[in-house]
Amino acid sequence: MVFSQCKAQSENITDQSKSTIEVRADIAEKKTKSKIELEKTYNESVRFLDSIGNSDAENYKSFLIDSQNGWEIYCEGKCKIIEYQSRDGAQGGLPFYNICITEQNDMRTTELKNWMAEWKREFEDD
Repeated sequence: MVFSQCKAQSENITDQSKSTIEVRADIAEKKTKSKIELEKTYNESVRFLDSIGNSDAENYKSFLIDSQNGWEIYCEGKCKIIEYQSRDGAQGGLPFYNICITEQNDMRTTELKNWMAEWKREFEDD
């Protein structure tokens, strides 16, 4: 337990000693990584549904594609609102936009992974 507290404290000290540019770069890097993970998970889901080759899988795939397109539009709008609300802050709005996108990407990735697990169970039973 003590180790965890010390590690967390040392990470905070490291984060606090970073320049604004370094913090912004870290935020942008996390956004990029979350986008890559989301795209990977989405593509795996589409490939899996394609591999099943029945009408149920095709329906799921169609719904997935539609929901992903809608989700992207929703996230962009939501995070643009957050960016705009933060425009007068010391950091400006862009870091808040990037944080928002990262959080949304992570939530969507989890959702897609859960659906994949459900689809695998459903189609294994067939």
